[in-house]
Amino acid sequence: MFVGGGQVAVTVFGLCALAAGLAPAAQADTVIATVPVGDGPIGVAITPGGTHAYVANADGGSVSVIETATNTVTATIPVGASPFAVAITPNGTHAYVTALSRCRTRQTGSWENVA
Repeated sequence: MFVGGGQVAVTVFGLCALAAGLAPAAQADTVIATVPVGDGPIGVAITPGGTHAYVANADGGSVSVIETATNTVTATIPVGASPFAVAITPNGTHAYVTALSRCRTRQTGSWENVA
């Protein structure tokens, strides 16, 4: 689960749901979108500008990239076995993905292992 920008992102059973949990009372606790992602989504991170969400798919060995303006998956990136968390740097230039046996980073479209 990730909280920020007036929204909450939750991953469960192959879906990433975006909810207006921090919005004004009239809109609170309302699911605003449900986005199908890869197998076994377990972790999600939002870029600092809120334009993309990265979802770690533990059973699928991938990360789904969601464009938050349209709530659509724009890329599915293979990262290896059992990714379970994603972290975005404050300036949004890197995404780090942790897996059972390694950590990977993404910069300008390519993934590299981090020792």
